[in-house]
Amino acid sequence: LADTERYYCSTCKCKQKSTKQFRVRRLPNVLCLHLKRFRWHNYFRTKVDTNISFPLSALDMSRFVLSNVPDTRHSGLGNYLYDLAAVIVHHGSGAGSGH
Repeated sequence: LADTERYYCSTCKCKQKSTKQFRVRRLPNVLCLHLKRFRWHNYFRTKVDTNISFPLSALDMSRFVLSNVPDTRHSGLGNYLYDLAAVIVHHGSGAGSGH
């Protein structure tokens, strides 16, 4: 994170480097992901243009599922795998241009 976006620690009263992560209890049968590809800097929004690679089939979501929760369920046919069905790509250099 940039210096202005760092996490403020209430214990040490300083901004700290951090990594955002999440875990889910249950995976849905159909998984829809929306990647926010914009960055705020000094009240202006700019498009993030780094490449993201992802599999067309067998996207393994197992590392994002809580493993110590008794009612955790798998998606689909008893696994954590998803196959790609569609992609919407935002074209243009700014947040206001088309899809």
